[in-house]
Amino acid sequence: MHLTNVKGNTWVLEGPQLVGLYVIDGKTCVLLDPGSGKLRPAVEQAVLEAGLTPVGVIGTHMHYDHQESAQYFRKTYGAKTCLPQLEADIVRCEQSLKNHLFNFTMGLVRTTPRLQSLIGPIDRVIAFGEEEIDFCGVQFGIVRTPGHSPDHICVITPDNVCFAGDALMTEDVLEGAMVPFVFDMADDLASKERMAALTCDAYIFCHKGVVQGSVRDLAEKNRRHILGQLAACRDLVTGPMTYSDFYAAVVTQMNLSVGHPIRAQHLERYIRPYLEYLVDTGELELIELNGAPAVQPGKGRHP
Repeated sequence: MHLTNVKGNTWVLEGPQLVGLYVIDGKTCVLLDPGSGKLRPAVEQAVLEAGLTPVGVIGTHMHYDHQESAQYFRKTYGAKTCLPQLEADIVRCEQSLKNHLFNFTMGLVRTTPRLQSLIGPIDRVIAFGEEEIDFCGVQFGIVRTPGHSPDHICVITPDNVCFAGDALMTEDVLEGAMVPFVFDMADDLASKERMAALTCDAYIFCHKGVVQGSVRDLAEKNRRHILGQLAACRDLVTGPMTYSDFYAAVVTQMNLSVGHPIRAQHLERYIRPYLEYLVDTGELELIELNGAPAVQPGKGRHP
């Protein structure tokens, strides 16, 4: 991975995705979203070649492609781990992780290495309401941006650089995004508005890119994309339709690749929040159909 300076002591490791790095004293650093286990060897090599030792790891959220290698750096280098409250709650044990992965069996949670790698101690939990933390002797700003995950955050370095995790997608990522994963759609749309109002000098997005200056236009493009996908999902429901039929219709309409039962489970988790939001806003109505949960066009539906 290539180490690139963003501003001051804030750097980024550029590879298949971006990993943030804040240099503390020329010898030690804090990693921001250190990435998956697959990415970890390249991250570790780049950090060591730069003459740095990771003493802390901050995660914007607990998804494996951002946080899977955090416990490795904790065990290998003694790096302190840090997550926001609800994200830390999810990875405390197998049961809490299973509770979050509602459609995964406990057996899968217990036998899937990338899921097991997420579970472990969190040394510093960012409590609700904290807007600034002292971590490894560095003052980081915290902006709560839930939606993509229950308690997603953005981290502002002392250089006024925002490490934004998955709060927004850059334009090239948006082009290929069919049903971007969102845990709670209402929170996500509100967080995009919060991102638009930030006044940082630069923004680092994991998937992927660095944006200098305002992200107001980018946040609006993200918002419009999500609203467009919601409308496309809504329009598939022209009459009573079970949840399973809804999932199948979305997969078919958007030509989503399945090919494996685990992939199907992931897609169900991707699609479910779109369905739930449409029910919550009255665009779809929750009904029962032959003993199965189902939906039909709602009274609050917009033309």
